[in-house]
Amino acid sequence: MKYILGVGLEFNWYKGKTNIRLFSDNTFIHEIELDNHIHTTEKLNVVHDPAKFNSDPMHKKNDLTFSKNRPNSLPNKLFLFEINESHLGEKISFEMKDENTNYTNGFMTKSNLVKFQTIFLMPKCSLKNENYSRLLAVLQKRFNKYDPFEAKGYIDYGPWKAFTIDWPNGTNFLYDQDNENVQFTWIGGNRTCHVHLRKKFHVHHIWPGGTKNAGHPTVQGQPSAFINYVHYYNLINIFNEDQRSNNTKD
Repeated sequence: MKYILGVGLEFNWYKGKTNIRLFSDNTFIHEIELDNHIHTTEKLNVVHDPAKFNSDPMHKKNDLTFSKNRPNSLPNKLFLFEINESHLGEKISFEMKDENTNYTNGFMTKSNLVKFQTIFLMPKCSLKNENYSRLLAVLQKRFNKYDPFEAKGYIDYGPWKAFTIDWPNGTNFLYDQDNENVQFTWIGGNRTCHVHLRKKFHVHHIWPGGTKNAGHPTVQGQPSAFINYVHYYNLINIFNEDQRSNNTKD
């Protein structure tokens, strides 16, 4: 089976280039070269065509009307990589190399900075149109069963009910070499970050790692956000073509 690794990030460019090398355990996957700003959308509903959103099979089958007005902020470029299952190990690492700073006399005030916003891993076959509805139906069923909030809604979720592991997005589980969580954190220089991988229900996915998280159910954390995500980056069927290492929104 083949998998798609998606990496969405913000980049605050100062000068020169920042290189990020991706590894699955010790297997080199690809290298990202950054030499210009990468911004995110403003806090808007990223699905600009309500008709397209409402016709989505998951939205039609489930009560997700509140999600049309759900604010989102997504990077305007998504890097996509195809990986053979045999190359997936226990973690995916992001090895940053950057010496571009204004370091002088022991002080530094400017440098290139990266903030990881989105990291996901999912089977390539799940991004085919014929599998999309079936996949989302399964996600909705598990979301209903393991919804971590007692009350459904957009503003007031109610009391916390359960700890879950979101799928396919695992940005919340991004750690640096000291095992500090660096989700949504500006980082720069020479630094390595990673996400843990495991296989459950015959599918590899991102998870927090550690024995204390072993029993937590794997759930699509917010099904309505997944719809926005898929439509914004036009992910369905894009891998029918033999191309694409990144997907850009202008």
